[in-house]
Amino acid sequence: MSENYLETENYVMVSGRGEVTVGTETHEIDTSNGAVSINIPGNVPHQTWNPNPEPFIFFYFFPEGETLKNDIEYFYPTSKQKFTIF
Repeated sequence: MSENYLETENYVMVSGRGEVTVGTETHEIDTSNGAVSINIPGNVPHQTWNPNPEPFIFFYFFPEGETLKNDIEYFYPTSKQKFTIF
């Protein structure tokens, strides 16, 4: 991630169960009672993880109105994870 990328990110988990790590804190997410949202401050490492067989569906957006830039890097720690990006 670019050192100058200070914009926050919001995740809205709408279906399934999984984990979201923001900085050093891991949150277990279960959407069975409704959607769950998490705010991620700019330049804070974060990761989503789905250890379950059912899909973990979420959306993310930048509240300041930015669009995706070329300096955003995505890291996938294992090839065993299945990702579908819409």
